[in-house]
Amino acid sequence: MHRLKVSMYRGSLQGCGPGSSGFAFAVFPGLCDSPLTPYPSPTNCSFTDADLFRVFELRGWYNSDSCPLEKELPPDVVMTEPQAPSNQMVPFAERVVPSTRIHSIMKNAFVNIEAQIVAIYSYPPEITRDIILSLWDGQPPPEAASLPPFYTHHDLDRPPHISDSRTDPHLAAITGHSMLPANEDWSVTVFVFDEHAQSAVAKKLKPGDLIRIINVHCTGKLGHVRRKLDVHGGGQKYGRRIELLTEETAPPDLVARLKAGRDARKPITTPSQSPGAADLGVLLIWKLRDVVSLLGPAAVGPSTTTPLHHNNPAMCRLRVCGRVVRARPNSPRSLFRCLLLVCRSCGTSSRIKSPTLPMCPCGKSTHFLALPMFYLVLADLSGRVCVLVSSRGIRALAGPDMSSLRRQLRLLVSATASPQTKRATARSITAAWSRCVSSWIDATLLVKRSPTKSTVSISLLAK
Repeated sequence: MHRLKVSMYRGSLQGCGPGSSGFAFAVFPGLCDSPLTPYPSPTNCSFTDADLFRVFELRGWYNSDSCPLEKELPPDVVMTEPQAPSNQMVPFAERVVPSTRIHSIMKNAFVNIEAQIVAIYSYPPEITRDIILSLWDGQPPPEAASLPPFYTHHDLDRPPHISDSRTDPHLAAITGHSMLPANEDWSVTVFVFDEHAQSAVAKKLKPGDLIRIINVHCTGKLGHVRRKLDVHGGGQKYGRRIELLTEETAPPDLVARLKAGRDARKPITTPSQSPGAADLGVLLIWKLRDVVSLLGPAAVGPSTTTPLHHNNPAMCRLRVCGRVVRARPNSPRSLFRCLLLVCRSCGTSSRIKSPTLPMCPCGKSTHFLALPMFYLVLADLSGRVCVLVSSRGIRALAGPDMSSLRRQLRLLVSATASPQTKRATARSITAAWSRCVSSWIDATLLVKRSPTKSTVSISLLAK
């Protein structure tokens, strides 16, 4: 470019080439094997050896893997149907495609990514046929922590409704998709537009699939404090497309990273630890209201639930996968409020608020049985629910830390133990229970409607 004027515009450098100043430019072919001569133009330009060497350097950079710009394919390989190669997958060993870790993508770059689908969001057809993919490619690398967080579907003015989504509950729980803060969420949102969202491959996508996306564009959003990933419409000359992979055609390092990520965030309960859970489908929390509305004289219908007793339609079992976002009790003081004291003499139950035990109203005994009433707040990508956990469930969730729970509870209600001993025991119990927070569970819940009140209790079942 000749006589280019560079100035500041809205805080950034901008080049301007007004014709009145004698501005002129020449365009060179970008392919490395093209001659170092510009395309024909009315402008007569002369070039020094240094000028031509600079063109040679720029060509090498443009065609390298480190260049963040889209690269035109040679004319003989430009695809008219962007999804054509997806139906004839070539083993990875035979076709190496440079790719970038999702969390490492820089703003203003065009890159290729390989990942697994966590969730797929869409809208009613009358609104748009574009889709939104939630992806992950393993635990983010440490250097990604210094980069801006990603723009997600929650940042949209009209985010898609959860009813228009498909998700893998286990992958959502592992990644923390829509549950954890941005710096702990391993999932990344990709917005797919136009023919790429309506391609034959895109219509077949489902959560859990492995995919490769060619030419994802990363831009700045919300004042450049967020990174946004887009698959723009068009781009056939750049090879822009979505490819479906299998474990055989996917890069081995991607498969290894996904496995390492699953191992790093294992659940604290699994279906084998919950009675009958393996026979149930996973229910999203936002659908609990529909299940509760079915409790009563009518049978419970959804396939993801099952009646606990055929002669008691007021109960049902259901399975959820969610992250523990809150645990109660979370302090020694709150622990005593979460204990139900049962008199061993008359069976009267009462609540306490301090280490000082009350006298039973029957006046015959101060020997009590302590029943824990611990709670967890579970969250998935659709909502939250508060769950009551029994002694058996507490031991299943907290593991070895709660192996002596019964002995510790007896100590808390012992008439001979000192207040200091009780407080130390309470600290030990609440510390072990609080360690459940930020973990995830795959467990069976019991939903029960009270026969005399219009209330519903939800409790965790464990073997």
